[in-house]
Amino acid sequence: MTLTVSTYTSNQPLDILCSRITKSRFSKKQIKSIESSSVGSPLEINEQSKGCPSGRVPIQRSKSNHQFTQDFPGQHFATIDTTKSTTFHGAQVTIAINRPPVSSDQYSMAQVWVQSGPAAELNVIQAGWAADGFKSAGCYNVQCPGFVQVDPTYRPGESFQNISIPRGIQYLFDVLIIQELFNHLGDGAAVVRYGGTTSAATDTGLSPQMGTGSLPNRDYTTGVGFFIRNKIMGSDFVMNDILLKEMAKNVDSPAACYDLGYYGFVSTDVRETFSYGGPGGASCGT
Repeated sequence: MTLTVSTYTSNQPLDILCSRITKSRFSKKQIKSIESSSVGSPLEINEQSKGCPSGRVPIQRSKSNHQFTQDFPGQHFATIDTTKSTTFHGAQVTIAINRPPVSSDQYSMAQVWVQSGPAAELNVIQAGWAADGFKSAGCYNVQCPGFVQVDPTYRPGESFQNISIPRGIQYLFDVLIIQELFNHLGDGAAVVRYGGTTSAATDTGLSPQMGTGSLPNRDYTTGVGFFIRNKIMGSDFVMNDILLKEMAKNVDSPAACYDLGYYGFVSTDVRETFSYGGPGGASCGT
């Protein structure tokens, strides 16, 4: 069974776990190495409330109808994955928030995975956003055994109020995962991956859009899904930039369906970055 600490509620369009909200602004000069492109607009994420009084934390009312299974027919990935044989203890990334349209039995996610263990006992910590009709079992957000809410303002399952606008304001959030204790994660993770995943509708076989629905593009002002500041914590417990030579592109569908473009180190502010996504549809395969 796949354990997830950071997945998302189906009755809200976009949800988040392990995020520290930031507000940033990038200029074209800062990411000019992406073919003179840039995010080009304020990067913001709103706060829904002022948080809880001292000594209290926000907890969502439980409405669990999510069902995780080990196999997902019609599931697709566009990610970059670690290849180095070592132990990882965490990951960090900044993700653009998008809202691809999905039907009730589809999902489209952007997240970071930290995982270890054999397929039958795979332990996974995931964090990011989702547009979904996800139906699962297992643990979800604060319903995971052992999860303790400590932040007085932000909670797992909270929806975003603002979504990135193509050629306009790009809303981002920071994700940070530090080693947690599971059966096969007690000593660290074997694989870390960053990117998008989708699941097709069971009746039509149609795959939803990933990211913004656009294929990867070096010009982030055109309205593509993107990750910046991709970092990883290795066996030395230090958070460093990911390295191209230690990552592998993992796209399991035709390039016209989904793809990923990794553009490497851009600037001291944006650092390692890639864009991902695609229109989905009937040509993605199973």
